[in-house]
Amino acid sequence: MKPLPNLASWSASPLLYGKKLWANSRFRQLSSTLIIVISLIFLVRTASAIGQDALISAFEINNIVFMLAGCIFYALLLALLAKGWSASVAGSSMTIGSAASIAVYGISILPKYFPGSVLQYLSRQVLGKSYGWRSSVMAYASFIEVMLHIICPTLIAFLLFIPATLFFDTPQVGWYGASAALFCVSAGVVLMCSRAKIDQGSIWISFCWQLLFFAGLAVLAMVSASVWGVESYLLPQVGGLFLLSWLIGFVIPIAPGGLGVREAAGVALMSGIIGIEQAFTLQVSMRAMTFGGDVILFLAGNLCRRKNKKAEVS
Repeated sequence: MKPLPNLASWSASPLLYGKKLWANSRFRQLSSTLIIVISLIFLVRTASAIGQDALISAFEINNIVFMLAGCIFYALLLALLAKGWSASVAGSSMTIGSAASIAVYGISILPKYFPGSVLQYLSRQVLGKSYGWRSSVMAYASFIEVMLHIICPTLIAFLLFIPATLFFDTPQVGWYGASAALFCVSAGVVLMCSRAKIDQGSIWISFCWQLLFFAGLAVLAMVSASVWGVESYLLPQVGGLFLLSWLIGFVIPIAPGGLGVREAAGVALMSGIIGIEQAFTLQVSMRAMTFGGDVILFLAGNLCRRKNKKAEVS
């Protein structure tokens, strides 16, 4: 008589196979590329369905002025991320000035638009080393930042979904909130299980800076939605859903800055609440403002870098 199969090992085998499959770099690249292509096709079809008149009206002079102000506001928000990352690098052993923080973080902000976003973190390593910062500490600070990029937006999104779940008949938002909370808890477990190589207090400081960043990003999305005509009681949902779409774009490995994936996810999440036209316009305008803010911080980083060099020479 043949022995019965080990059900535990049999049920775990698909998970083990999936883990091995995802460990294959070629599979990750192909799957990520497929997601990006599907997202871009979806966005092109959405744009063609909306029509040119709606897209042209979004770029009237008043809206352009608003988006320019949004670029500046987003650049200031990015400065909060720079403070959070540099706080993790500094720990309790040294102090990093704002100029050095902007110089390193700002210059490394645009390389994320290259596929894989790896250059963003590599450039920080190179630039930070010129200031005498330890490579291992910078790498771990970047790891902490990535983990907080998962925790903070899901936490803010969950808080924004609470009014919609309690006061409005939107059960689907309750599911979004539950998934956000679950994602937040799982990321927190990963963070707590990681080996602490930097000061624990600096992690909490970085956490607070990132909370401010994502709260500001949600506010920017809500104000933008209001400008495009979304009703006020829907704004918290829009802010939370935008953060989730940002997170989806962030976790796709080779999407340059989440380009295409974030927009497609945002349109898919929001179209059932605010309509496909407003969802698409919001995503396009937010992409324009976030890219503009990236450019502003990049220029500010180069300016701070030059000033630091002049100070060293003198």
